[in-house]
Amino acid sequence: MNSNDEYGDMVSTSLSNETVRTTEVDSTQSCLDYDEKTRVFLDIDYYDEIMIYDYPQGNVIKRVKNDSIKEEFVEFGLLDKNDSMFYIVAHSSLTEEIITKGWIQKKSHLRIFSSVYVGKTVLYKSPDRSSEVLVEVEEYSPDSYEVTDFCDNWLKIQVKEKGKSIEGWIPPEEQCCNVYSTCN
Repeated sequence: MNSNDEYGDMVSTSLSNETVRTTEVDSTQSCLDYDEKTRVFLDIDYYDEIMIYDYPQGNVIKRVKNDSIKEEFVEFGLLDKNDSMFYIVAHSSLTEEIITKGWIQKKSHLRIFSSVYVGKTVLYKSPDRSSEVLVEVEEYSPDSYEVTDFCDNWLKIQVKEKGKSIEGWIPPEEQCCNVYSTCN
């Protein structure tokens, strides 16, 4: 750890070889199929730290934040959830080194980009292509979208379209978690 900050002021300082407690997860929930597509990143414009807990309403085991000077950002693999928290694996976007596993608040400034540069980004009412289409975002936006939920590899995001805030599900192939370049 950095002597100036007991919690690790940057992602790079929080990547030390600390012993970290993790918790087993109840896998009875229907939206648990994790793979590399179910990744999000900590908002690159968010400069405060995110607390990671050993279990819901448990103890803080780690604090992480982006290092915009070194351009090293925190990514999260989404593993499980409850009503107010996500169970995650946190890692460096630059080195892919795992920081820790634990629980974070759902309102933790999680973001994703759209990978649709030509065509329309489609948001669905449910995480299923046969569900109702809520909106087709006509024009590509370089802005990231707030992630509010996940199910399997689908992410629920908030977009602003024609002055309205709309929350819907984006399919895995339309998600881009790369903060350094486009996903095409």
